[in-house]
Amino acid sequence: MRIKKNLKKIKKNDKNKEHSEKLQLETQYNKEHSEKLQLETQYNNEHSEKLQLETQYNKEHSEKLHQEKEYKQKILEEQNNNKKLLKLIESLLLENKYYKRKLDEHICIDNIIVTGYYNTGTDWINNLIIENTPQNKIHSLVNKNKYIDNNCVIKSFNNYRQLEPELLENIHSLIIYMVDTFDDWIKLYNKNSDNKESDQDIYDNFSKINHSNIKLLRKSNSNYIIVHIRDLQKSAGLKLLEILEKELDFEFKKPIKIINNINNNENNITTFNYEINIKFEEEIKKLKKRIEYQFIKSNNKIKKIMLD
Repeated sequence: MRIKKNLKKIKKNDKNKEHSEKLQLETQYNKEHSEKLQLETQYNNEHSEKLQLETQYNKEHSEKLHQEKEYKQKILEEQNNNKKLLKLIESLLLENKYYKRKLDEHICIDNIIVTGYYNTGTDWINNLIIENTPQNKIHSLVNKNKYIDNNCVIKSFNNYRQLEPELLENIHSLIIYMVDTFDDWIKLYNKNSDNKESDQDIYDNFSKINHSNIKLLRKSNSNYIIVHIRDLQKSAGLKLLEILEKELDFEFKKPIKIINNINNNENNITTFNYEINIKFEEEIKKLKKRIEYQFIKSNNKIKKIMLD
């Protein structure tokens, strides 16, 4: 009897123990579940904050892009307005030049065309003239392939080829023709792999165009200056501006702004094989020591050679 009671008591204790362990497990599970829920809540909160930050960033980025777009549009409009204004100013200056020509009893030389074979300093001299021209004047056009004709209309021409008859007949224009010595000029020549010209072809093209244009100018009744770039470099181009001021009454800003004639594209070519054009070489040697010019005012030809 006693044994039965003990067995019963043991069973009861085992049952209580199992129940207690079960409760402990449930408590532990609930605790872990609660911690998991807290972590999920924390993650959701952080994720929500991140989404809010991203939304705020996207909004600010969108506003910034909109502002940039408006700014670019404003700049573009200003540039277009500036172009329109420059065209208007150019048009007014041309109109003023036209009426001044009509009122003047004498032939006035009021427009400069800088030309010559490529890499002979035409950009340098054209920029020197433009940078030193007063704002209310127009001596030379920025585009060297254009010029102002006798009727104050802007015309085009090929800057590196034989001078065109219409250009030579332009009584109100002064042609500044730039020349160079072949041995100096060739240092700037880009003889790439695609160029199939022989050394003789390169020299012949150089000498033919230059010699032909020098002859055309001398035979013409046009106003011209033939000048060697190496001679002008000695005075940074100021010698040329002095002639334009003293002989033709061109007006320039004071003090004169110096424009550097820099070309860093010199190649490594040291020797060329070609036969020279003796007459052409003699002309270039003479021009390296002097500036030759011819001006025509009221049908009176003025020709002068200025020695160094």
